[in-house]
Amino acid sequence: MATQTAPLWVKAGHEVVVYTVGNHPEKISELNGVAIRHIFNPEKRLGLSGQFIYDYLCILDARTKNFDVILQLGYTTSGIWSFLWPKHKTVT
Repeated sequence: MATQTAPLWVKAGHEVVVYTVGNHPEKISELNGVAIRHIFNPEKRLGLSGQFIYDYLCILDARTKNFDVILQLGYTTSGIWSFLWPKHKTVT
């Protein structure tokens, strides 16, 4: 979903940041005007529990950026961290 929608938001004049796993084979920091943040993901070592840690790290990083809106996709494993989401900025 982010692949299709993020460039549209950029064309509309918004600054867009998309989070991806740190071990993604493509180490690019920008694509079609979309900033890409690579965050450590221990899933290969820890299995599914590593996904919880990745989601936690993404949420912590997003909180430091003072984004106007946070669109949380794939929130199955990040649901336990919902108390960390800025309530007035998060769309799920």
